[in-house]
Amino acid sequence: MCIGIPMRVVEAHSHFAICESGDRQKRVNTLFVGEVEVGQWLLVFLDSAREILTEEQAIQLNNALLAVDQAINGNTDVDHLFSDLIERDRLPPHLQHLSRENDG
Repeated sequence: MCIGIPMRVVEAHSHFAICESGDRQKRVNTLFVGEVEVGQWLLVFLDSAREILTEEQAIQLNNALLAVDQAINGNTDVDHLFSDLIERDRLPPHLQHLSRENDG
C-alpha cells in the first residue's frame, strides 16, 4: 500500500520540483500533473506528484495523517484534527444508509 503525502513546491523546474513536507525536502517528478508553481501543494506518491491540491485539501490530508499517527501511538484524542467534519449535519450520500440502519 502506498500513502500520498501532501508536499509544498519550493522550487519548480521542467518535469520535476523540489517539494517539502515538514522538515523534509524531496525531488518530485511532475510529469503526471504538468507545470507547477512555487507555493502549490502536490499529492506525492513514491516521489511522483499525482494531483495538484488546494491548501485546504493539503491541510485536511495532513491532519488525517497526523490522526492516524497519533492513533497508532495510542492517542485517540484526535477530534480537533477533523474540525471540518465535526459540525457536519449529515453523512455523505454514500454513507447515509448507515445512519438509517443504526436508527432501527
